[in-house]
Amino acid sequence: MVPHVMWMSLLTALTLGSNATAVRAEVRAYDVPEAAQLRLVVQTQDKIARKPLGSIQRAVTAAELRKGVHVDVPSIGSSKPLVVAWVERGDANLEYDGLVARPRRRSFVGTASGDDVSIELSRRS
Repeated sequence: MVPHVMWMSLLTALTLGSNATAVRAEVRAYDVPEAAQLRLVVQTQDKIARKPLGSIQRAVTAAELRKGVHVDVPSIGSSKPLVVAWVERGDANLEYDGLVARPRRRSFVGTASGDDVSIELSRRS
């Protein structure tokens, strides 16, 4: 485990409880058009119930997505959760709860399973 992920896992466990961990995700997208504001949302989900366990959101640029954006996402109670990531137009409104967010039509979306994942986003119709 990468030291940064160990630190984030420890912080998550201390904050959210002993059954909480952090998932490390690298998110890439090559075809996202340049936009004034882009929001990246990453959720961990229970594989069976498809219920969100943790989430993050942040403002990104198309250039950052081409290089790869690294994020740590909290996950509660699931080992090797499903990781769902998407990018859409808009700003990362930190008052907006990422646990209830869902990808909008024409968002760029990708998924992977595990606790250290790489996700390539593609356009959702």
